[in-house]
Amino acid sequence: MRGQNLLKVIALSLFGLVWCAQVFSESVDWLYRVEVSVADQTVKSRQMAEKTALEELLIRISGLRDLPEHVAIDRALSRPGLYYNSFYYRDIKSSDGEEDFDRTVLNLEFDSGAVLQLLKAASLPIWPADRPRVLGWIVLESSGERQVVGSLDSTDFTRSLARKATERGLPLILPLMDLQDRMAVEPGVVIGRFERALWEASERYEAEIILVGKGQRLSDGNWVMDWELLLGQGGPIAFAKSEDLANLSLDKGTAFIENTSIQSVIAANGVDFVADQLAQRFSVLGDMENQFTLSVNGISNLESYSSLLNYLADLEVVDEIMVKKVNDRQVTIGLLTQADVAQLLHIFSQDNNLLVPKENVIEVSLEGILELIWQP
Repeated sequence: MRGQNLLKVIALSLFGLVWCAQVFSESVDWLYRVEVSVADQTVKSRQMAEKTALEELLIRISGLRDLPEHVAIDRALSRPGLYYNSFYYRDIKSSDGEEDFDRTVLNLEFDSGAVLQLLKAASLPIWPADRPRVLGWIVLESSGERQVVGSLDSTDFTRSLARKATERGLPLILPLMDLQDRMAVEPGVVIGRFERALWEASERYEAEIILVGKGQRLSDGNWVMDWELLLGQGGPIAFAKSEDLANLSLDKGTAFIENTSIQSVIAANGVDFVADQLAQRFSVLGDMENQFTLSVNGISNLESYSSLLNYLADLEVVDEIMVKKVNDRQVTIGLLTQADVAQLLHIFSQDNNLLVPKENVIEVSLEGILELIWQP
């Protein structure tokens, strides 16, 4: 019965994995490192910053915009020092677009194991550290002039985009907009969403996903902004219309903090849109426990055997691995994980280490065993 249920899940999930298999990810090595501004280096300031940093990290790892009320979260935020391994201060130069100034920041390196256990205790989702690189092709139009936003631009928009991407743990980059980019992508290419031209221009950046943004400043000072997320070449497209995320002005509502520009808000909203979309697709539930048996071929020596076990042990969604049988060039492993079978296969396809054989995955899974090939 369990094998038949597994078969049904795989059969229903294969269509969703078609585009996912084309989207490869990279491990975000700074995911558990948080930087917070502090007024000074006193113990009181550090303790306040510790709480702020842990809140940001939990949002970053869970993929949620806001943390729900939960006793485990409240307890952790009252004792944030239990969740990081080290910290240091540094002085950096910053700019608000008009003038430069010095500020002190506290850098904290959090313990990934402790944080993941906290998320599981709070029944929150986990968005693994392997996240697709997103390249933003964004055009802003003001007073009849259109400009493609580049990585070297220093504006409220680009600063807010970078700051929010860091907060959400999103590897988002902008094009250089050097001569090569300007020749390949003029504003009309972005506005018309000419996908072939955009993907060709994105090859140099090794981007797996493209964010298309089209913003226009209206005569009354409001901005309208449309976002489109291209989820892999030939994959689906997610849309966010301007009435959902922008069409804002500084005198509307109370959503703005002092000295926050409209461009800062629409940039942050765009990052939230992307992070929400990706987290919904790639997150696993922290309190779920599924058991799978993997039959892995291609284990030719002790080194490949050790590499396989280390790879599985390092996956954030794996709680326990059990070696059941070792044969010639084959290892059978029991896996306890928060991921379902579709998510597990997607993670394997992202990392490109554990591959599904060319023969039909449905046929090889009838007995509840996932047959895979190890390719380190």
